[in-house]
Amino acid sequence: MSFNRSGKGLTRRDFLVRSGAGAVTLPILFNGLPMKAFDGPRLQRLFNTTEESDRVLVLIQLNGGNDGLNTVIPLDQYDTYQQIRSNIAIPEAAAIKVTDDAAFHPSWQSLGELYSEQKVGVIQGVNYPNPNQSHFRSNDIWMSGSASDVSLPSGWLGRYLSTIYPGYPDGYPNTTMPDPVAIQMSAIVSLLLMGPESQQMGMALQDPETFYQLVNGTDTPGSDLPLTSYARENVEYVREVQVKSLEYSAVIKAAADKATNLVEYPEANQLAAQLQIVARLIAGGLKTRAYVVQLGGFDTHAAQVDEADPTIGAHAGLLKLVNDAVMSFQRDLEAHRVDDRVVTMTFSEFGRRPYSNLSFGTDHGTAAPMFFFGTPVQDGVTGVSPDLEDLDRENLKIQFDFRQIYASVLEQWFGASATEIQQILFGEFSTVRVIKAGTTSVPEQASTNDHMELHRVAPNPVHSSAEIRYTLKTTSTVQLDIFDHLGLHVATLASGTRSAGTYDHPFNATALPSGTYLVRLSGDHGQVVQPMVVVR
Repeated sequence: MSFNRSGKGLTRRDFLVRSGAGAVTLPILFNGLPMKAFDGPRLQRLFNTTEESDRVLVLIQLNGGNDGLNTVIPLDQYDTYQQIRSNIAIPEAAAIKVTDDAAFHPSWQSLGELYSEQKVGVIQGVNYPNPNQSHFRSNDIWMSGSASDVSLPSGWLGRYLSTIYPGYPDGYPNTTMPDPVAIQMSAIVSLLLMGPESQQMGMALQDPETFYQLVNGTDTPGSDLPLTSYARENVEYVREVQVKSLEYSAVIKAAADKATNLVEYPEANQLAAQLQIVARLIAGGLKTRAYVVQLGGFDTHAAQVDEADPTIGAHAGLLKLVNDAVMSFQRDLEAHRVDDRVVTMTFSEFGRRPYSNLSFGTDHGTAAPMFFFGTPVQDGVTGVSPDLEDLDRENLKIQFDFRQIYASVLEQWFGASATEIQQILFGEFSTVRVIKAGTTSVPEQASTNDHMELHRVAPNPVHSSAEIRYTLKTTSTVQLDIFDHLGLHVATLASGTRSAGTYDHPFNATALPSGTYLVRLSGDHGQVVQPMVVVR
């Protein structure tokens, strides 16, 4: 525990913010569209389903700086690759070919199979301008989503979650949001999940059973408090957080008890042990939006490969752990029929240098590939093999800024608007396709017939206000209405005869509770409908 410099104990607000106790739930999703309920006859007729499908992001941190060149071997430059790292180069015959230009490390046999099933995406050459090659600083940059010359006290994912759950952790958990916002499988919550007010937007969890027993065994409050008021106040803060934690542990325990793992996970695999718990919690119905897991050991300065056989050694062993853990996790999700709700993404603080050293290892480098796993991901290789003959001070050149990848995930998986993304990442970043088209959290196309077109609501999801646009191809009597999830009328935005043309109607949604609403344009020639998601 830390205290402020005035010598006084932590304030109640400061302690609760730093402790990170809090939880939320998300709306139900249908085909990527959040739904509060399906008991309205209009929605039942429109969607004819009650399936729950909240979206989940699982981040795998590869601590230490993964060697991208030995993970994705550049077949199109193999001679140069073998020449500049002759003592650690993977033999071409042993590599797992995925495209004419690229191959996976031999340890990625199962992930090669997953690639053939169109469930693996590779983004080549990810880094940031003026890269820092310190583990600590570069980790901070990747977690905060900052420029290399800017230090931020919050994380990119924490800032995003705070836009969905403002005011957190005050008021959480509650009856409508009883689950944790995010869970990190570790002893502490990292910078990644810190919100803009230095509040932790998630909770640390190493094992749901141990966690539940820990908080359930708390002594009776007040029975053993210290005598001094200073100590009593701080212990009372701890007890208050434990009360909140008990509420979280109850829902976590319930989710863990509801589902069992349907595939066998490898033993003695730290990453697999973490993902095994994550799979149970997702399948058990926990509405947690993001999970963070990690695997260390990638700082392979020496003995990266076995001197006699470069296909084995320390790096091969680490990649084998990733291969086995991710494959088991994906098959488990598929067995539970929740694989269309989950996207897994890797990140590491930097790559390694293209030149190997004399210790059969590699030193701190710059750009490296990022990987996406899952049924919804855009499969294939984005970008090209790094140019091994055009280096930047003996380092690989950047192809994509890592914030482009974050922006792509926020837009394509979570449905964040361009304005929200700019505020979260403190700048505008072009996106790349990381999620298959048509699986974003909001519709990507207008709803149209031969006579009228109702454009995609922007932004969508809506936090405060939205722009609703429609186009008439002929003169028509029209009415523009909004209905709630029960099919009850909420508002009429336009009514009357309109000539051919495009019309814009601003809509203030601040008075509406979170949920999915239907925007309906009706006229002389039928009707068209668009969903509008309101998120608080």
